[in-house]
Amino acid sequence: MKKNFLPLVFLVAPLAPQKEMILEKHGDRRRDEYYWLKERKDPAVIKYLTQENKYTDSRLKSTTGLQKTLFKEMKSLIKEDDATYPTKNGIFYYYTRFEKGRQYPIYARTEGADGKEQVLFDVNKLAEGHSFYAAKYDYSPDHKTAALIYDTTGRRFFNIKFKNLKTGKFFKGEIKSVTDNLEFANDGKTVFYVRQDPATLRWYQVVRYNIETQKSELVYEEKEETFETYLATSNARKHIFLNVDSTLTSEVRVFDANSPALPPQLLIAREKGHEFDVSEDEEFYYILSNKNARDFKIMRMPQNDPSFAKAEEWLPQRK
Repeated sequence: MKKNFLPLVFLVAPLAPQKEMILEKHGDRRRDEYYWLKERKDPAVIKYLTQENKYTDSRLKSTTGLQKTLFKEMKSLIKEDDATYPTKNGIFYYYTRFEKGRQYPIYARTEGADGKEQVLFDVNKLAEGHSFYAAKYDYSPDHKTAALIYDTTGRRFFNIKFKNLKTGKFFKGEIKSVTDNLEFANDGKTVFYVRQDPATLRWYQVVRYNIETQKSELVYEEKEETFETYLATSNARKHIFLNVDSTLTSEVRVFDANSPALPPQLLIAREKGHEFDVSEDEEFYYILSNKNARDFKIMRMPQNDPSFAKAEEWLPQRK
């Protein structure tokens, strides 16, 4: 008995055209025939990607049922109405929770362990009307203001809005198309954030911003193309660290968290091959450093006399 088989019909795989492009950098010439594909809004690029998607769909059409089965199986292993363990900060307990059937997190807190829940941001509501939405948040040391840091494009260009946690309303003004790296000063109204280069995406500028006046001021710009900047704080919250790093070299400046209008002060200058990271307690800076220590050591220097040349070895390297 002959069996009748229906032949599978696939679209022909699209072929991306090659366009001559010579790139020159530091005296080096490089040919890239597909450089034109970087233009995300070019109709020719969109047309080609659409053809690629149609081709992929045609090749995977026979697995549609299996895809749905696998998705349901993987989803069944996830607790949809999950929540993080509350983190205590001051009198508040902060946590993230999810509701069954909803895609995005809800950021919330309670005053005291058994207090009434206050929703800071319901990302499910914020994401309505967007095909893509990613969000995180931070809050001021006085717990009166929260920053919503969100991306609606998927390209990691974030916008930042600030919410008055007493009134539940957003402040006027919004920071557009920056990184998601933000730190509050101790006054609760000053924040520092980092801008990226729109072409290379290198994090290179640090900006001071006043939530009440919506005024921005560039306070640091890294000129060296091989270095990037980022901000961090410690639990002591005495300083905001302005870190400048390349592959094998570090540098750190500090803002006074209690006097954020002051310019950043150089704490440890860059020295080729010296990698380090700085934190603090109430009296000392602690430096995780590879200075004459390939496996890293911890050094300590007093905040009232911050001279790295005088820093003491607090914990030697251990091979």
